[in-house]
Order: sequence, then C-alpha cells, then structure tokens
Amino acid sequence: MNLLNPSLPPDATNGSNLSNPSLPPDATNGSNLLNLSLPPDATNGSNLLNPSNPSNPLNVSIQAIILQRPPMLMVDQLLSYEDTVSEATLTVRPDNIFLSGTLQAAGLVEHIAQTCAARIGYYNKYILHRPIVIGYIGAIPRLDIFRQPGVGEELTTRIEVLAEAFGLTLVHATVRTRQGELLVEGEMKIALSEN
Repeated sequence: MNLLNPSLPPDATNGSNLSNPSLPPDATNGSNLLNLSLPPDATNGSNLLNPSNPSNPLNVSIQAIILQRPPMLMVDQLLSYEDTVSEATLTVRPDNIFLSGTLQAAGLVEHIAQTCAARIGYYNKYILHRPIVIGYIGAIPRLDIFRQPGVGEELTTRIEVLAEAFGLTLVHATVRTRQGELLVEGEMKIALSEN
C-alpha cells in the first residue's frame, strides 16, 4: 500500500515498504539521507509532474501555498516540485515594489526565498496535508548577482536542497532569464517556524 496515496498500487513507490522496519534506510529509492524532514517514501514513487495528477504544481495557485500577498508576492507560479529540486517563475512588472529601474538585489533575494516557501508550502499542503508554515531567511552565505533584470523579463528560479535538519534548510539557488542567461547564483538558509 502506498501510504501517501492509498489508491496507487503497491509498486507505485518503486517497491519501498514503510511498514517493513527490517529494510535499511537506503533500501528504498525514496530515501534521502540529507533530507531529514521527508518521509522515506514521500515523493519518489509518485510523478507529481504528471498532468493527470490533481496535485500538479502547474495547477496550483501560488497563493494557496505561500503566505505572501501583493505587493510582496514575488513568485508567479511553482513550475516543478521534486524531493530536493523545485523551480518557480516571476515576470518583472512595472509595479514591482523592488523595482528601481531594474529589480533590486532585495527583490532577487525575496524571489529566491519565496521560491523556497513555495516548495515547502507545496510539500506541506499537498503531500503531508498540513498547514503552511512561516519561513524566515536565516542567512545568505553566498550570493552572486551578475545582472539585475528589467521590466518584462521572465525569471526562472531553481532551488536545490543541499541539506535539511532541525527546521533549517540550506539551498543552492540559480535565477535565469527565459533565454537561459544566469542572473543570480548563491546559497540561502531558510528557518521554519515551529507553529
């Protein structure tokens, strides 16, 4: 039985069996030793990007998975969700509050943070079926801004979880234009509230 979706056949999770404690932690393809907050079988067997899946990120309103609202909303859409990698998009509009000729560094940082929020919001709401949690930027160990985008540019931000433990998440982030130009690369630590 798939504990995340009882309607799926048992092999929909690549054969993993959460009820068999005799299996070592890495015996199932769903394990992720760096991601301590995910159950071993949380995502590997289900194809969340399958358009027939009602929980497809492309079918989810961004305001359903993050707490920010206009004018602070800095993500248009969650494009993809996987265990450790997610992507979101933002089109720079003339009314963006972080715009001063170009999108300022604070706006790029907020966009990355909200991409992280969209990932964890999607996970909480559609996988764990729990409420959305508040996250905070804990630290920015490294951030390289190569160019600040202007009005009309569409950004795609990819975050990769490097480690998660004790309510902290370390991600590597890249922000690119629709044409693939790298605008920002760096790392961010996100702290999640306990409530």
